[in-house]
Amino acid sequence: MYSQQVMKPKLFLGLALVLSVVIVNSIAADSKDFGSKQIDAIWPELWQPGSPPKIEPLSEQQVIAELIGQWNVDFVGPDKTIISLKTNCQVSVGGNKDGKAWGKNGEWKVISGKIILFLPDDSMPSFIFRKDGKIYIFDPWAKNMMAEMQRPIVPSPPLTNNSIATPLQDEGAKAYFKDYLAKCATNEIRCLWFLQDNPKVGMVMAINFNEESVSTAREVYNWAVQSLETRKLSHAQILNLKKIISSLPASDKNADFNKSVFVSIRNGTNVEVLQYDRQHAPGIVQRIYDIGGGYLN
Repeated sequence: MYSQQVMKPKLFLGLALVLSVVIVNSIAADSKDFGSKQIDAIWPELWQPGSPPKIEPLSEQQVIAELIGQWNVDFVGPDKTIISLKTNCQVSVGGNKDGKAWGKNGEWKVISGKIILFLPDDSMPSFIFRKDGKIYIFDPWAKNMMAEMQRPIVPSPPLTNNSIATPLQDEGAKAYFKDYLAKCATNEIRCLWFLQDNPKVGMVMAINFNEESVSTAREVYNWAVQSLETRKLSHAQILNLKKIISSLPASDKNADFNKSVFVSIRNGTNVEVLQYDRQHAPGIVQRIYDIGGGYLN
């Protein structure tokens, strides 16, 4: 994301010795070369001649539970960057620089309480950390050498009369997403939950067995489909998912619609839509999201 070529000269010199021990003959930083020993050595060198900030250590469980999904970052300069953390320890980074779109796919690991990003062609990893309850990424060009990461603001559909239109829109959105689940095809799994319990903002995931692929998106009712991604799954993952859906528990009849996670599958000519309390979803549902790489908050 940031390279040796754009680092401050003092920072580059301070890191040269540390990185030479880790990266001998490789241009790109490889996650296999980095453990807590290497990260702990690099971390204080990043902040020279000052000292590292006091951070709140993160665990992998915290990252999956709280930080998975899309983040916006405004680095110093013209580069506007979007970072998407995924539950399968993969990361997508992209944006626009000098009027041209760019993107990279890599992996993330939690090492020494920080999220470390490993991206193709980057000679050193990127560092994400939590400080004072906020999420930052190391930015060598910023005054304090950190850039705040922020969640994107999801636009709401325009309303002409809040007192009348809101409940009507809610019912229209519910009907729309019920229809989405009801149209689950043969050899497919459709999953759905609502961002911030808002029935107009559906977080959808569709797994296609025949194509061995998964698509995820944030769908704002009557407005837009955002952050659409399609990824390939392995044949072994597809076989595992077929086994999992045969063991799904019965629906939670007391689950509130807006606060539920839904799993739709087809049995013969019938579609079965299973509903669970999202905050207490069965582990087997989380397993579907883990394999599919979708975001279940």
